[in-house]
Amino acid sequence: MRLGIKIAVLLLVFVIPIFTEIQPDPIQCWTTLKTFEADGTVKNVVVVTTDDDLSEVINGAEPGDQLILPKKTYTGTFSFSGIQGTAENPIWIIGSGSHETVISGRMQFSESQYLILRNFELKDSTSNGINMDDSGKYDEVVNHHVIIDNLHVHNIGGTDNLDCIKLSGLYDFFITNNKIWDGSSGGSYVDMVGCHDGFISNNEFGDETENSQTHVQMKGGTINITVNSNVFKNAPQRGVNMGGSTGADFFRPPISQEYNYEAKWLRVVNNVFDHCYAPVAFVGCVECLVSNNVLYYPENWALRILQETTELSGVTFESCRDGVFANNIILFEDSMSRFCNVGSNTESTTFKFENNLWYCTNNANFDYENSAISNIPVDEINVIQQENPLFEDQSNLDFRLKEESSALQKGIGGYVNSDFDYQCYRDPPNMGAYSYYVGAPSPIPSITPTPTPSSDPDNVSSSNISLFPFTLLLLICLSFFAL
Repeated sequence: MRLGIKIAVLLLVFVIPIFTEIQPDPIQCWTTLKTFEADGTVKNVVVVTTDDDLSEVINGAEPGDQLILPKKTYTGTFSFSGIQGTAENPIWIIGSGSHETVISGRMQFSESQYLILRNFELKDSTSNGINMDDSGKYDEVVNHHVIIDNLHVHNIGGTDNLDCIKLSGLYDFFITNNKIWDGSSGGSYVDMVGCHDGFISNNEFGDETENSQTHVQMKGGTINITVNSNVFKNAPQRGVNMGGSTGADFFRPPISQEYNYEAKWLRVVNNVFDHCYAPVAFVGCVECLVSNNVLYYPENWALRILQETTELSGVTFESCRDGVFANNIILFEDSMSRFCNVGSNTESTTFKFENNLWYCTNNANFDYENSAISNIPVDEINVIQQENPLFEDQSNLDFRLKEESSALQKGIGGYVNSDFDYQCYRDPPNMGAYSYYVGAPSPIPSITPTPTPSSDPDNVSSSNISLFPFTLLLLICLSFFAL
């Protein structure tokens, strides 16, 4: 009997706490994006001379090579295949000066791995600007771990469907700190087909004389992409297109009853959309999020919910469904067409609209209840209407909130955890793209994040278990048995 009591006590104080200690990681507050580059080591710095052939030098790169390109203009179409570094030793291609290395033409990369492009200008291509592809190996992962950082890309294409940056079948990537403008009127700035696990962060898209139809597009089976902390200016059609319309032969992985959507699990958060025709569009995508953005004077619609493909190759596609539009601030004039453009064959009633602020700047008496413009497809939860959000300096795109703003801490938690400047949100968070108000001290993040997409949806691992309390409990239990 005494032994049975001791075993029961042992279970209570030792075994049960083991299970209660295994918890999913808390939501992390990003202070910056940590990429695979942080763990990489340079083995060999190659300072390219002005007479070296660009294709020959890059195609001959070895893991750990850091190629420094001179202050020079290279003209032509450059093709590279199998440029593959490793996790320990990536390959760097870095321009000199402040974008004083210029590529006048096109750069085509196939089956690249652990590759970093940084600090140069690319312009004047009559085709795509930078092309990253998988050589048509649609059901293989041969194109992964790529960083495109701090480039200037412009004057690309013409009027055809050509893109400044074209990504096909790319996994685990970061498109960061770039300035992209003056693209083809029929194309996109960044076009993703069948891409997985990536970040589009801290970029500036567009200028005052905008012509590219779409700034960022994610389609063809694209999954798990975060678009955060970017500025989108004057998109003639769609600022961010979540989904789209893709030919049957180009999906990655190939379309099937399991992969029967244009895009899934996309997050568009903490961005600024300045005078875009339609800032965001949900197009044949499922379970996607648009949260904590500033939509500054959308020209025609604030958002669109569409379905451009219903069936391909005998496979019935999922309808656009289960999107979330939350914590956004929308400044508009009553001349816009609609708040939301809803197309046929969508499941718009599965969408959730909550904790958004709408403010009509040219009509103080705008009638949200009866106006044909305010056509949200479901009842909006915790909406704020016709209260000035009080931005610090909206004419200069400074969308930090003033201390008396009605949007302070009026958001709903759970969707984002850091803001446009990678500062932690308070609980509850603000509406809009910034976590703090002007004059307030910026929150100090308590952790350094590694926001790398995880294949474990619960993010549970042995690293979450603290061993110290178990060791202490074990000593207590051993002492107990010794009595």
